[in-house]
Formats: sequence, C-alpha cells, structure tokens
Amino acid sequence: MIKAIPEIDYKETTPCGRIYNNNRKSKNKKEVTKMRKTEIGEAIDRLEELKETIYEALNEMEEILREVSPNAYAMSKSYWLAHIDSALENRDQWIGVASLVSYTDTILALEELELEEMMEMEEEN
Repeated sequence: MIKAIPEIDYKETTPCGRIYNNNRKSKNKKEVTKMRKTEIGEAIDRLEELKETIYEALNEMEEILREVSPNAYAMSKSYWLAHIDSALENRDQWIGVASLVSYTDTILALEELELEEMMEMEEEN
C-alpha cells in the first residue's frame, strides 16, 4: 500500500549558511519570480566573493612555492595552478588549459537567467 507523503515545508541551507524555503506553492508567480531574482543576485554576489577568496589563496600558494622551491613552483604554475585559474577567469591567459565550462560561463548563465526572469516579471505587469 502506497502512503501519501504529507506536504512538507522544505527548507534547505545554502553553502554559505543561509536558509531558504524551497516550497513556494503558496506564493503567486510574481512573488516567486521576484524572490528568485533576489536569490540569483545574492548567489552571484557570493560567488564573486568566493572567487576572489580563491584567487587570494592561489596567490599565497604561489608565494609559498616560490620561496620554498622555485622548481616546485614552476611545475605547479604550469599545471594545477593553471587549471584552477583557467577554470575560474583565466586571468593569466592560459592557452591549451581551458576548462569546458568556466566560472565565467556559469556567472553569465546565472545573469541570463536573472534577466529572463526580470523580463517575465515586466511582461506580467
């Protein structure tokens, strides 16, 4: 016998510790779109902060490696440091180390989604 699952107000925690309500059936589409736009904007802002934190850590790693072992630094710079940089923004303009989907591609996709939802909201008004 299959039992019906009761309606649950699901709450999830984002990686940065924020709690958001994943059950929006009680809200109308306009409210949900506005809420989603805010969430996407906040997500983009937080991702930008985290990206900068990663680059700060990469710079520190490079400094440590340069001081301790220039050979290890050279090897790391041309492999794993390059892969991390190219997966994010490719600030050092690596050729041949490109990521299929970079951080920049992800941010552009989120911005496009945000724009689509804003346009939907304007059409409803």
